This record gives sequence, C-alpha cells and structure tokens, in this order.
Amino acid sequence: MSKRSRIILLSCMTALCCVALIVGGTFALFTYNRTVTNHLQAGKLTATLTRTKLQSVTLQADGRLVSSTDAQAKDFTAQTTDNVFGLTQQQTVAPGCSYQATLTLKNDGTVAFVYWIEISGIDGDNELKDQLQLTVAVTDGETKSATLGSGEASSILGSELSPIATLVVGQSSEFSVTLEFLTAAGNDAQTKTASFDLIVHAQQVTA
Repeated sequence: MSKRSRIILLSCMTALCCVALIVGGTFALFTYNRTVTNHLQAGKLTATLTRTKLQSVTLQADGRLVSSTDAQAKDFTAQTTDNVFGLTQQQTVAPGCSYQATLTLKNDGTVAFVYWIEISGIDGDNELKDQLQLTVAVTDGETKSATLGSGEASSILGSELSPIATLVVGQSSEFSVTLEFLTAAGNDAQTKTASFDLIVHAQQVTA
C-alpha cells in the first residue's frame, strides 16, 4: 500500500470515528422527564354534639317537684363544665327527680367514625349513687340502664371493640341520657352527693 493510499485510509477512518462520535452525542441528548405532583391533605374528624331537648322533673325552692321542657338547642361539642342536665352545683335533688337529655351526634368532618358512650369520674357517696339510675337509649336502637353505684355504669353503652354505630360524613345519630332519683330511696341518701362525667367517644373507621 502506497503512502498516499495509507493517508486516504487513515482519513476515512478518522471521518468514521467523527461520525460515530456525532451520532453517539446526538442520542445522548435525547431525554424524557415526567413530573407528577401529589397533593395530600389529611382528613378531619369532626363530631358535633348537640342537646336538642331537656325534659326534667326538678325540686323547686319551695320543695315541690315540677316538670319542665327546654327545647332550645345547646352545643356540647367543646369541652365544658356545663351540666348536660342543666343542674347547678347548688341545686338539690330528691326521690322522684328525673332529667332526660336528648342529644344528637353528627359527623361534620371528612372521615367516617364509630362512637360509643362512657361514664367516668363517678364519685360521691354510695348511699346516693345507689339511688341514681342512669339510662342511655339510642333512638331506634339499644337501651341500657345502671345505677351509678354499680360497676356497669362505667361502660354504659358500647365500647371501642363494640361501638354503638358508624356515622359516615354528614350522618347523625340521636340518643338520650336519663338520670332518675329512684323513689324507693331511703333516708340514708339525704344530704349525700354524687357526680360523674359523660363522655362520647368518636374514633375514625379504618379499612
């Protein structure tokens, strides 16, 4: 092979290498990007508790028992020291007194929840607690009664493992809580005191 031929061949090989580099560089410029933006916002569990009616037989200042009805709605959603039966710290009760609060629990949030009712913080004198009967009744549902002095009052209706009902968004459930001073009470209950807390639990439903 002559010197001229070698130069031409080398030139051709160099040209091929350049083409290869150009082609390779061109493919390296091809790119593809796809961005998917995910917007996440946590849901909100909002349980609204409203007393829609209060029917009571109360002991008046003159010693008589008088029946009354309060149909004005009262919100008990926020934690409060207000008595659901409308009783004051100084108010006294006697056999024959009764208080029935009708309450509505509504799901105003964005997640479904189950609910149950608990009685806690039961305190006071046994002589009076044994004469106070508490009844929780779900409209078109279960009813359960127990005296404050019994162990059954603490888990009056439903539980975390066995809730009363499931409320989906926008749904509501009505129930009543009744406290009665039994007329069979003896003199031992006089001047005694008792107290308790009513707790409505709402917990999100999971799959």
